[in-house]
Amino acid sequence: KQIPTEIEKINAGIHIRNKHQINPEEKILLFTGTLDYAPNANALQILVDIIIPMLSKITNQPFRVIACGRIIHPEYQNLLSLNHEHYTYAGLVEDLEIYLLAADVFLNPVAAGGGIKVKTMEALSYNLPVISTEHSARGIDQSLLGHNLRVSADNDWPRFCHLITEAWSQHSDTPE
Repeated sequence: KQIPTEIEKINAGIHIRNKHQINPEEKILLFTGTLDYAPNANALQILVDIIIPMLSKITNQPFRVIACGRIIHPEYQNLLSLNHEHYTYAGLVEDLEIYLLAADVFLNPVAAGGGIKVKTMEALSYNLPVISTEHSARGIDQSLLGHNLRVSADNDWPRFCHLITEAWSQHSDTPE
């Protein structure tokens, strides 16, 4: 797949903004994953309880965090009640590509668990700046990615938030 064109991103942005009542001036921050998997569920809880309030305090830039992914297991149903004015749970979406195209920044605050870093690599392939914990960037050669992968220490949420605001103003293309 080629890096998305600007017109693809604009059209996707219009669609997602209309679908979720997001104002044009709001930056779209995207988090995806299987949300009833403990590391992702914990990351979602941190996003809503810590990162969003912290980011709201350090910037005047309007933003919305959209989370996409399933929550079907009973022990994770509490995540469905997460609420913040800057947060939207989109659920298990039919077409994740349109969300990746519409997003301004991809967030990966996962600080535990194993496996390959599919969501980070997928976001980078869509030319998105990715803000990640060290854990979620492990195994990815950051020197190949310019400024599109910004990494904070695990659980360093003030730094994570600073990197988000930095990505809004300093974006570069993902190298081929």
